Amino acid sequence: MLESVLSYPHPVLGNGDDVAASVDEIQPGVECIIYDESIALTINGLEAHHEQIDELIKSGDATWLIRINCPRTYYRESFTTREQAFSQTFDGPDLEGKVYIEISLVAVKRIEGYAPAGMHSDYDGANFDINSGELIAIVPTYSFLAEKDFDALKAPVASLIRIEEGEEDIGPFKCTYETQLIIVTLPKAGWDEYAAIRDRVPSVLHTSIVLPVLVEALTLLRDDSAPGVTWADRLDEIVTQMDLDIEKPLLAAQAILSNPLGRAFVEVNKELDKRAG
Repeated sequence: MLESVLSYPHPVLGNGDDVAASVDEIQPGVECIIYDESIALTINGLEAHHEQIDELIKSGDATWLIRINCPRTYYRESFTTREQAFSQTFDGPDLEGKVYIEISLVAVKRIEGYAPAGMHSDYDGANFDINSGELIAIVPTYSFLAEKDFDALKAPVASLIRIEEGEEDIGPFKCTYETQLIIVTLPKAGWDEYAAIRDRVPSVLHTSIVLPVLVEALTLLRDDSAPGVTWADRLDEIVTQMDLDIEKPLLAAQAILSNPLGRAFVEVNKELDKRAG
């Protein structure tokens, strides 16, 4: 979704209520398939859903501009099309981590007297001269995670968090969020106890260690304070695929961990039953 509405010197479709169209928002279908050596991107439904603006595309006065941006590899490229469908295959090394797809409609020649139907009343019947390269319509930004071995719906905790033994003998556990994976450091005494139970009652560890760490990570994501590292890209993809509300990070974290507290109760009770028997 667009995070904010900007002001342009002329009405831009998709920018708030600048221009009314037959749909509330331009929403093309974006699909990405990740192969071993390549990444295939397909975009369908490139339509403005506004008769006058779609006619500008057909006449060659405007074109769709598609920008691909991968911060991790510094790949940036732009493509244009006047078709309703677009496809492009990228070499695997070109894209890694979070990839952003920005789509807009731009003029390719000067358009004089531009006054699209459905303009907001603030424009009060004005018309505009649009220069080549200026925006006519904007589309919400899309993104995907370019990791062929990562499945957001089956992502284990190990894909986000690594637990290590620290240098201190005692004290609280500590977290580092600036590394590619979130690093949880346990004191030496805690590490010995952790090693003794991690394979017996893992859900207890989820509630006591992973849950609070994940809540903090989701809070960083919500506040746009997460660093541009692997765990943040993966967690963002998990949130998207699971359709979670990160305005409520505690509930979202429990959903990601599949009700860790309930599972911990079951595991502990099983262990206690074994000892009682």
